[in-house]
Amino acid sequence: MKALYYVAPMGLLPISGRRSSVRTATFGTLNLQNEEQQGGRYHETLLGSANLVWHIAQRLSVGLECSTATKNEASGAHGDVWRTQLGMV
Repeated sequence: MKALYYVAPMGLLPISGRRSSVRTATFGTLNLQNEEQQGGRYHETLLGSANLVWHIAQRLSVGLECSTATKNEASGAHGDVWRTQLGMV
């Protein structure tokens, strides 16, 4: 067994807004140099998300997140996914 070399930078961009809301955007990537694994060999993924949180009351917040990701394998196979989440705290 051999450890895998990978690069995984990620960034966060806070977007200023009114006091009643907070907005952020993120982007990340992962790239594996994986010569050991046979078959599909997971190779690369890209992901991003956008978040909006509304502060409705002093102890009540509602958040919405939309995210997307794509995955590529060394074999050429790939896939995409979108996800939306709504939460309350």
